[in-house]
This record gives sequence, C-alpha cells and structure tokens, in this order.
Amino acid sequence: PCEMCIRDSAWVELQYKAKIQAFRSDRGGEFLAADFVLWLNQLGVRHQLTVPFTPQQNGMVERANRTLCGRARAMMQGAGVPERFWEHALRYAIWCTNRTPSRRLQPPATPYSSLHARTPDVSDARVFGCLAHVFVPSQTRRKFATHADLGVFLGIAEETKGWEFWIPATGAFRVSRNAFFHETKFLRDSASL
Repeated sequence: PCEMCIRDSAWVELQYKAKIQAFRSDRGGEFLAADFVLWLNQLGVRHQLTVPFTPQQNGMVERANRTLCGRARAMMQGAGVPERFWEHALRYAIWCTNRTPSRRLQPPATPYSSLHARTPDVSDARVFGCLAHVFVPSQTRRKFATHADLGVFLGIAEETKGWEFWIPATGAFRVSRNAFFHETKFLRDSASL
C-alpha cells in the first residue's frame, strides 16, 4: 500500500493542484515503516494515527471499504468468478461507485463529476464476470485459428482504453477494445455457449 501512496500522491498533486496536508491511517505495519514515515516528513504531511483497535476513528474509510468489498463479493458470487480475481472485482466496484450518483454530494452527483466537472462516460460499463468473445488480432493468430477467444470480463483497463479479460482456456489476461459481450452468460454457463 505504501508504494501506491507514494506513487498516487504525486499524481493527485499534479492533477488537482492540491497538496496533501494530512494522512490518516490505522497502525498497520506498512504505515509505520521507517521509510514511509520519513517520506511523509520530507513532504511535510502530518501523519494522523488512530488509537489501537479503534477502527471507528477512521469510520468513513472503514465503512467505504466494507461497502466496496461487499459489492465486489456480490459481483464475484453472482458471476461465479473465482475468488483469486478479487482485486479486479474491487477495482471495478470502485469504478462503478465513482460513476454512480450519491446523495452525500449536494446537489446529488457522481464522485467522478464532482472531481472532474463533467459527466462520466459509462458506455464501456458491462456486467462484471460476463462472458465475451474477445477478438484475436491477425498478427497473433495462425491462418486457420479462431478469430475470437472466450473470455471473462474483469473490468475497465486503467492504463489503456480497453476492457480487461481473463481467457480461461489459456489462463492468460488480455486487454482489448474488440469484444462481443454475452451479458447474461457467465463462467458457470460456459458449457452452454
């Protein structure tokens, strides 16, 4: 988590022209590591620690974490996606939540629109864990090979404009913009396709 804090803090400060003033955390070892504390001190960021064994002091974060984990769990169970894909499910749950209207924001808006001052584009949203036929580029397939592999939709790619898939036949992951989705079919139904 601390490597991500360091990486993402620079991105936040650059994108939003706002300096991080305080960092609140529990007393997890990763947040008490000497290099992380030194990094916070060098930036002049105040480190606020909760009292041991009192997660309620970080209530909003704990509640948000519980909600997001619940959504990710529901998506995985609903689609029959193996538990090892929890990180993809959680990332997609966050993506969806950031594009869903919230009554906490006044007037009601999405977190994304509040931060970016524009309506989010949700045209790439699909049902998590649904099956899709994912196009195989001609440069990577043999002459008589299939033009599409059966894949499982795992979310929106972060670093490129595309969808993330897992291809069960090979165990490989693939990012693609070309896919035909079966949004009512899931991994447990794959024998019927």
